[in-house]
Amino acid sequence: MQRSDLTYKESGTGEHTLRWYESDPWSVFVDSDGVPMCFEHHEHGDEYGGGLWFGLDGHNDNALRDYDGVYNLPKKVIVMCEALGFNMDYAKDDDYAEAE
Repeated sequence: MQRSDLTYKESGTGEHTLRWYESDPWSVFVDSDGVPMCFEHHEHGDEYGGGLWFGLDGHNDNALRDYDGVYNLPKKVIVMCEALGFNMDYAKDDDYAEAE
């Protein structure tokens, strides 16, 4: 997947603008700098979603350092974040048996 395969959307104005990328069935929400903050499923919303934290060690700002809300990140969310230029190796250590 490449960045051009994702659909970018915005809602609101100024500091209250909500920004996200979509690739069915997931949305990845980003901050004003384009850094992913959270994700959710299109049908189930945040019941199948969670938070994303990048660069907490200060050495690699584009590397995933933690996430919450799910046991394993869905493969598609990982691929979407990689298409946005982020290192998702931290999540790839998981067992993906049930994480489509």
